[in-house]
Amino acid sequence: MSTKSGWFNLQSPSDCACCISANPDQNLRVDAEVRQVREAVKKALHRDLVDIDHRPAATPEDLLDGINELRPHVIHFSGHAGGETVLFDDGAVQNPRGRVVSFELLHKVVAATDTPPTLLVLNACDTLDGAERLLDVIPVVVAMSSSISDLAAAVFAARFYSAIANSQSVGAALKQATVGVDLAGLDEGWKPEALVRDAVNLDSLVLVRTPAPEGG
Repeated sequence: MSTKSGWFNLQSPSDCACCISANPDQNLRVDAEVRQVREAVKKALHRDLVDIDHRPAATPEDLLDGINELRPHVIHFSGHAGGETVLFDDGAVQNPRGRVVSFELLHKVVAATDTPPTLLVLNACDTLDGAERLLDVIPVVVAMSSSISDLAAAVFAARFYSAIANSQSVGAALKQATVGVDLAGLDEGWKPEALVRDAVNLDSLVLVRTPAPEGG
């Protein structure tokens, strides 16, 4: 299991996208993925409502700090995972190593706030198994049922957040992101799976909206 992690978040009324990334092995194109998301959001209809904050070499504590500072509606983890765990950085300057965080501990981190997110995207290999345990704190979890290449993960993230920033529903954004991977010729046999609470309708869940006119 190699180490690349990141998360994006959106919050209202001025929507913020934050990326936390970690690549202690220095063998993954984390910055290229962030750049593709930035470029996709720049072209979106509501690009002025979305800011992207990138925090590299992220530790689990950076995730907790980000939740406190940004009050995100969406957390996006991008990288490698498996066995009901995700991998962060240890923050070391020399000889950095990954820090394994179990889904159980991730649940505790995300739940330790008065304002939990609406959506968690686990854009990483083999993150579907065990992800349902996160639903009692997060209404929607998007995860991958098998392996995914770095290139496909980057395309998926860029198309997904482009759709979100264009006021598409989460359901439509998932469809566009999946089609985007197909259009790129990356037929890897995987697809995202959305785990949702019973009361949630992905086709009506829109995360980025223009502010209502004053007095309207």
